[in-house]
Amino acid sequence: MESAAAQEQKELTHEIATQAFDQFKQKLRTENQSIYHAQFSIMQIEVIPPDEIKFVCPTDLTATYAKEQRNFLIEYFREKTGINMIRITTEVREDKDIEAEQNVKVLSKQEIYEEMAKKNPYLARLKEGLNLGIDY
Repeated sequence: MESAAAQEQKELTHEIATQAFDQFKQKLRTENQSIYHAQFSIMQIEVIPPDEIKFVCPTDLTATYAKEQRNFLIEYFREKTGINMIRITTEVREDKDIEAEQNVKVLSKQEIYEEMAKKNPYLARLKEGLNLGIDY
């Protein structure tokens, strides 16, 4: 057991927090929690002295995962760092590339055909030549 004075001397640094966060992500992977692993893998952390770890999330969805796991994260970081007073906060800094990936538009059959016809004009000529329509 460490004394209270020894615990107060420990300082939360970016290196310590990053190492603990990497171990946390690896733990998620080994426990087959792939959804959580994927979400936490696209997050970044920032250390705000003296006791705050801020999870920077690229989307609202990832922030939701971080908020759901907040109490577990506090306990995990306390155990790994040996620092009892740790605060976990989240911030959304939208990453347009990740958000675009997550907002994939579903196309109708007509829209799919139109996109294909743009890339290959012979498809449109074939459709017209055979007098075909798009089935719904």
